Amino acid sequence: MNGINNKILTENSRGFTAVIALILIATGVMALSLASISSAYFYANSVNQREYRIQARLNVSACLDMATMIVAKDNFMNGATNIARLGCNISVANDFLGNISLNVSSEFHGIVVRGAREIRVDNNGLITVL
Repeated sequence: MNGINNKILTENSRGFTAVIALILIATGVMALSLASISSAYFYANSVNQREYRIQARLNVSACLDMATMIVAKDNFMNGATNIARLGCNISVANDFLGNISLNVSSEFHGIVVRGAREIRVDNNGLITVL
């Protein structure tokens, strides 16, 4: 009788062992694919953040240039304004003696970049960017 019971137990345990092995292999493959997908996501996110920082710096540069042109047209400008298309806020500090200070901040997809520029206007209306 012992030989018959061992044979039945061995045949049943082979199927159980195969199922457990299949589950372990499937779990390992899922863990590996999760790790590779998450690393690909983090890499893509870092690339996007880098591009957003570059674009935010370009927006600040464009805002400073536009603010300089606005001040060139209106030497008496003082206060704050914004340029919605570039997502920037411009603060103009004018002492009305020819010294104008521009402070710009731009937000692009949650990244904020700031810039500043000093402008000197002489009596003839000539503007010098310092």
